[in-house]
Amino acid sequence: MSNNKYEADNIYELSNQLSIDDMVKLINCFSSNISAFIGSAGNHQIDSELEFACTNGHSIQLNLQSVDEYEDLKDWEFLMEGLKKGEKNESN
Repeated sequence: MSNNKYEADNIYELSNQLSIDDMVKLINCFSSNISAFIGSAGNHQIDSELEFACTNGHSIQLNLQSVDEYEDLKDWEFLMEGLKKGEKNESN
């Protein structure tokens, strides 16, 4: 027996009843608990915390913090270091 308030079937039913706007509100309610794996740059793993969600047409757009911190990704030392290490590994 699960201790969760909602069973999987109930959550599935609820999800089918939510509008896109409702889903955005729900995501924003617990956005501080969401992080996204963006990818790898060489041997560097890149992730980011979720800043907020919004609608974009008929889709949900997730806006991540790390991308907003840099006007130009070339200024992101961590990313550039990972890309340089990745290039060195590919040439070997």
